[in-house]
Amino acid sequence: WWANYLSVSIVFRRTKLILYAFSAINLLATLFWWEYCSLTLRLNYRTRFLSAASETLSAFTPVTEFQF
Repeated sequence: WWANYLSVSIVFRRTKLILYAFSAINLLATLFWWEYCSLTLRLNYRTRFLSAASETLSAFTPVTEFQF
């Protein structure tokens, strides 16, 4: 039963490593995706704010409707 126990422990260790690697990859992908989304949202809002500010400055009238 020693060989059986060793093979089971080796398989379990390998699956644990695979699970750890998968969770780490998943975490990294989530972090990168979150960073990318927040960056695009920031750029989006910045361009929208700049366009609204330029429209306001060019028309000299306050913006009454925000189109998001």
